[in-house]
Amino acid sequence: MKKKTKGKSFYKSNKDYCILFALLLISLIIIIGFDVIGGENIFGEAIRTYSSQQSAITPRIQNISDKEIGGTSQLDKLINILYWLHGYYEKGPTIAYSEYWIMRRTTDQIIFDGINRDKTVKEKDECSDYALMFVTLARSKGLQARYVQTVSQDWLDKTPVWNGTVRGHAFAEVYINGRWYVVNPQGQAHNPSSIALLTRKFTETTPTVYPYRKTFTFECGIGFIKRNCTVEYILETSATGYERYTIFGVGKDAWDIGLHSLSEFKQKVKEKYF
Repeated sequence: MKKKTKGKSFYKSNKDYCILFALLLISLIIIIGFDVIGGENIFGEAIRTYSSQQSAITPRIQNISDKEIGGTSQLDKLINILYWLHGYYEKGPTIAYSEYWIMRRTTDQIIFDGINRDKTVKEKDECSDYALMFVTLARSKGLQARYVQTVSQDWLDKTPVWNGTVRGHAFAEVYINGRWYVVNPQGQAHNPSSIALLTRKFTETTPTVYPYRKTFTFECGIGFIKRNCTVEYILETSATGYERYTIFGVGKDAWDIGLHSLSEFKQKVKEKYF
């Protein structure tokens, strides 16, 4: 009768342990796939895009904030951030405009790679890029700020059936003098003369300088059961006076409210409003 022999263990030698450790380390690098400080990704854009907080204040963003954006009071800091955005709009880097990049990038990528812009039409750039830069820079200066994604109510009223498009805008809100105020980072970066109006806006009990939130009351109900209902919009200037924007979501940034791309935003608008 043959004597049974014990099988060899894979973990028998130190060499095997080293090989196993190396394999685990390589797997960990692939899973993480990004450099926290610089926001760089050795494996490509797709991994880098979803690997960290979208509006994280990286060291190089904080360096810009400390060296290029001054101010002592909350209002001074806010005004200086908006003027910095105007300077970025005038002279900052750009990438070729593509809907693919909408909401996919971090603030660090936007600032240092460039704004998503059509070079043939200077005013055609991405509002969410500006909103993300604003909230990140505001927090870097010690201000409370939040990202506000909206959908045009006027567009919704004129679009009874889903047509595969969406019309919206990315605003921001900042906490000044004990209350939240709406800011349009893209609009004010394009038009610096509008920044001066903010000084008046932040001293008003009821803001009248666009953009601002406004509550509307209307009659709702069925048949004899009627009641007063309210709805709140963000109002912003337009060619016809003002445009109403219904608030889709408010958070730290677009990813925080579940938006990682334009296609995802379209799908969620379809599910919520149609």
